[in-house]
Amino acid sequence: MDAFISQLCSRLDDEKKQTLDSLVNAAVSELEVNGIFEKLSEEWLERVNADDPERAMEGRIAAARAAGSQLVLNETQLPRTDGSVARLAEVHPDPRYTSCLMLALQRSAELLLASGITKYRAITFFVYPDCKNDALQSALEALSSLYERIDFELAGAGKPAKRRGFLARLFGKRQG
Repeated sequence: MDAFISQLCSRLDDEKKQTLDSLVNAAVSELEVNGIFEKLSEEWLERVNADDPERAMEGRIAAARAAGSQLVLNETQLPRTDGSVARLAEVHPDPRYTSCLMLALQRSAELLLASGITKYRAITFFVYPDCKNDALQSALEALSSLYERIDFELAGAGKPAKRRGFLARLFGKRQG
């Protein structure tokens, strides 16, 4: 199994493991349904069609995460005045690849955990889409449920009135 998925899975109870399995299966299914596996390079085809089923699944997860990573336009650490940690991921949430996007964000969360920063602080991961995707909110809630100290939060869709409140939350200031 993929290293990032394995790290997360080792910390989860059975119910949360089912949520993670659903996410992974949905991401792989998104690639299958949209014909992506048929368009892969020879190198990728070898990975996703390996004789060993576990290696093939690793290749499929890697392909799904790579597809999701293409939807992350920018990711950055945000300054906070209250000492908490916040990250911003600007995304293009193509509804055909919502679960793939979640795998890309899951990798970012695992990298933060590996850095040790979450030992002392909770992290809010603001996800700011550049367009509407009705499935994004529920997907982020499912991803948040897998972590104790990382919260994924939808941060509006660029509407000016919402953006002001979003910026205030990002920088830990009161909305006035």
